[in-house]
Amino acid sequence: MGDSGEMTIIEVYKMDGSNLVVETNASSSFGEVAETIVFDKQ
Repeated sequence: MGDSGEMTIIEVYKMDGSNLVVETNASSSFGEVAETIVFDKQ
């Protein structure tokens, strides 16, 4: 692993009604990842 790659992660937290929505975007020299997680309030 001679590549000292950088990674940028952006997380957005917001409320959708009573649910918490977390949007994560990560980009690095290896590619990009986008993910959305919804937490349902019990």
